[in-house]
Amino acid sequence: MERRHPGSERCVLAHDLNNDLRVILKRCALLEGQALDVESNKHVSFIRAAAEHMAERIAQRPCDYVQPRTKAG
Repeated sequence: MERRHPGSERCVLAHDLNNDLRVILKRCALLEGQALDVESNKHVSFIRAAAEHMAERIAQRPCDYVQPRTKAG
């Protein structure tokens, strides 16, 4: 049986999220290289910026990023 460090599932999840974000960013790059209308370009740019932002946040603290939310009070 594989032994894991407590919380390692969070690191794995962060890694998996980064993989999915890379796919999104690559697809955005492909779309940006095509002749799209102005509105489509805006949507692709928005998606790319959001994916880059999330990838940066995950990269800063990959094992701490995915934490369960607790109710205040």
